Amino acid sequence: MKASWPQEPCPDVNLSEEEKARITRIFRRRAVCTDVCLVLGVVLAVFALTSPDAPQAGPALFAVLPLLAGTLAGVFMTYGCCPFCGRRPRKWDWAWTPILWRFFRCPDCDFTPYWDKKHGGEAEM
Repeated sequence: MKASWPQEPCPDVNLSEEEKARITRIFRRRAVCTDVCLVLGVVLAVFALTSPDAPQAGPALFAVLPLLAGTLAGVFMTYGCCPFCGRRPRKWDWAWTPILWRFFRCPDCDFTPYWDKKHGGEAEM
């Protein structure tokens, strides 16, 4: 821990290395799912709005709503707090968002989305 934690003990002290690697993999899965929903929603919306005469435009427009709802749910579930220490994002955490999450590093607990790979954990396929 770099910063002092107001409540003792810090939440990440009790986590084993395997648990931290598992939490990191779960975070990456959620973040990638959020990114996919966002990109598909935007692509389908652009397709439906630019070519309204196409026969696929209607179903594409109806598919946009569930994809954007999935994106919104993914944002709340994935980016609500740091998976290790529970720190809430602040204004200057520009990378704690969809698409840019790969560059995030928590200043309190040093969590990164690739923590398990940097600390010798094996990637699970």
